[in-house]
Amino acid sequence: MKANVAASKLNAPPPPPLASALPPPAPPPGPIGVFGLDIPAPGKLVLSITPTFSNLSGMKMGTRTVWNEYIVSTVPFFLNPRQPVRIIPQNIAVRTQIVGLNYGVTKDLCVVLNAGMIEKSLDALVFKGTSGIQPLARNYPDTSSLTDFNLSGVYRAYQDDINRIQVSLGFSFPTGSNRATLDNFVLPNGTVQNIRGFYGMQLGTGTYDIMPGIVYAGNLGAWSWGVSYRGRFPLGPNPEGYTWANIPELKPWGGYTLNPKGYMWGDLHELNGWAGVHGHPASPRRLE
Repeated sequence: MKANVAASKLNAPPPPPLASALPPPAPPPGPIGVFGLDIPAPGKLVLSITPTFSNLSGMKMGTRTVWNEYIVSTVPFFLNPRQPVRIIPQNIAVRTQIVGLNYGVTKDLCVVLNAGMIEKSLDALVFKGTSGIQPLARNYPDTSSLTDFNLSGVYRAYQDDINRIQVSLGFSFPTGSNRATLDNFVLPNGTVQNIRGFYGMQLGTGTYDIMPGIVYAGNLGAWSWGVSYRGRFPLGPNPEGYTWANIPELKPWGGYTLNPKGYMWGDLHELNGWAGVHGHPASPRRLE
């Protein structure tokens, strides 16, 4: 009997391994639109399409809201300070469709390319003549073109079980148009002409820009949080100024000369913050 018991022990299957936990799950994905947060696995390409719709309306001088009649009575036209402004934008609608390609180079580095199309629609109120507050007509022109392309790299500088810090550096290229025209535009003298679009209706900056950024993100259990910053800084003015040669139709009389050497868009600063709760992480499983 003892010999049979010993033999059965020798032939018994080995005991199951001790329970062990799976590796910690990947951090939860961040909010859509936060640049530089998610880095794909090496060799993985992620395609994204992001539509954006925005609307600009209302007029302020500093923090004070002003009205059309006040502007055409007191605000000088930038091409001729002797003449008040006669064309007042009431609303600008902006629509963009951005395609993004995000490619993982290593586990800590990815390259991102963004490109797309942009459209702008203007509602402009025109006042009659060179002075007075009598409205003449409204214009509804559109402009459209490619956006400025930008190429960026994102690098994970630090990561532990809870926190991670990622930095990015990108460049924007002037592929968007800054010579868009406004067709069939009613002018203060009552004529209808095609004119160069005002700078607010142009689609591209006309400049090469540098775009630095940084992201801090954390997650603990079902909770995640983070903040991010990204800037856009022009490296110089674009070559297209606004002169009488560009818009001769808006010059009511001669004798005044202004010849700007291009203009520069202001610096852009984008700051995001978020916090959220996700589904409960999977419980550790026993390896059988």
